[in-house]
Amino acid sequence: MQTFKKIFTSAMSIILITVLLSIAVIYPLVHSENSYYQDAKLRRSLAGKIDFLFVGSSHTLCGIDPRVADKELGCFSYDITGPLLPDSGKIALLQKELNRNPVETVVIEVSYDTLTRLEKKEFANGEEVAVLKLDSFRERFDYIVHNVSLDNLLNLYSREFVDGLQYYINRIKHQVENVDYSLKGFLPTEATDFVQEELENDTNNPELISTYTKENIAKLDTLISICQQKGCRTILAITAVSNATLWANPDRADFSNWLKAYAQKKNVEFYDVNLIKTRFDVFKDDVSFQDGGHLSAAGAQENTQILCKLIRNTENGISNNTLLFTDYKQMRQYSPYASNT
Repeated sequence: MQTFKKIFTSAMSIILITVLLSIAVIYPLVHSENSYYQDAKLRRSLAGKIDFLFVGSSHTLCGIDPRVADKELGCFSYDITGPLLPDSGKIALLQKELNRNPVETVVIEVSYDTLTRLEKKEFANGEEVAVLKLDSFRERFDYIVHNVSLDNLLNLYSREFVDGLQYYINRIKHQVENVDYSLKGFLPTEATDFVQEELENDTNNPELISTYTKENIAKLDTLISICQQKGCRTILAITAVSNATLWANPDRADFSNWLKAYAQKKNVEFYDVNLIKTRFDVFKDDVSFQDGGHLSAAGAQENTQILCKLIRNTENGISNNTLLFTDYKQMRQYSPYASNT
């Protein structure tokens, strides 16, 4: 009996120490503004002002600049986004912003792997983004309980613990990042030299080219339903990817065609910026992209302007047909890489 008490006491002591240490390490990180996606405080201050939302993950983060949208559409927009932000995170954040803002239009950016990604197999960094973008203990706890699987919970804990330790180290070294939150959820990046690798490697990853999962489609259904219940104009969009990526991945046409048919079924608008006829003039692989699938700051300006023009035309009853290629097959005929085959 005495042995059992000692074991129990030791176990409880270890648990208590672990809990207290975890709180001491993670709490300051969660309540800091140490990263571009820790924007809860800013979004809270903007409550009642936002009337246009872009919702997505890394392609929105790097590819849609709300400042350009504000100028082009005369709105007050914001990017609800983050790297690998899971659909469950998008749903939670979208609901929050729709409940406290007079949002009229929501653009849901759907990237190539959104409908094929198996969230339980993803690293926990996407879940960490969602948790850190929420702005109260109750919201975070509720999100974790309802959306984070047990295996991802352990990964999430380890990531936040390590990031919390790094946050302490940065504070000690006076290296805490100063984030420019005036960019409204947008993260500008520099162009890089990726083209040759993109063309030479087998980028047709079987993890990405597979059946769209019922779970992911259901979450996309939910995102659209939330918008429609609030009376918002709802738009599905695909941001531009590099010319090299489009050439190396002809199967992307299947995804665009599927999403177009899905949008028609849901009675929402759909725009694929990759089909704009001027794409090979405005999107240059050495200037417009940071990698095969993500835009640079310069590319994001063009991408946002094109998307806004398509949105504005539809609003004004102007057809976009003359601005767009009929399909990917026609578009590929004009690719700068077509002459190399």
